[in-house]
Amino acid sequence: MGVWERLNNPSFNVTEFRNIRNESGGNGFVLSTKRWVEQTNAVGIYSRAGRYNSGTFAHKDISFEFASWISVEFKLYLIKEFQRLKDQELKLLGNYSGPRCSSRYASAGRRVLPPRPSIQPGATRGAAGVYRGARLRHSTSVKKVAVSGT
Repeated sequence: MGVWERLNNPSFNVTEFRNIRNESGGNGFVLSTKRWVEQTNAVGIYSRAGRYNSGTFAHKDISFEFASWISVEFKLYLIKEFQRLKDQELKLLGNYSGPRCSSRYASAGRRVLPPRPSIQPGATRGAAGVYRGARLRHSTSVKKVAVSGT
């Protein structure tokens, strides 16, 4: 949650986050949502008490990460769904050559990204942000990026 807050919350108190993270190794450590929000100015998660509409609520990014931590089956479903959506996107762009396979991945923890589409000169962008009057071409350069552990 700390990483999400640092990326999405400019008022996140990083110093208090570090203090909480250092305390978390002890056996008696307990962290409530209320304490987390009060000490770190977090906005990604909150709790609401009461008889109706009570509970702990989180941003969808945090919810997905939490659910994938609890259930490996859910995490694999999420990965498959992401891959399906990326394949669908490639079909729409006209650069689909079947489902992705392990040949798209390089060794040593690096992932080969699909090439970025380049727009031909003279294309105009429509109201929905879609280019009209141009064919999408993919550049031949392939970029490699380091995959960091979470």
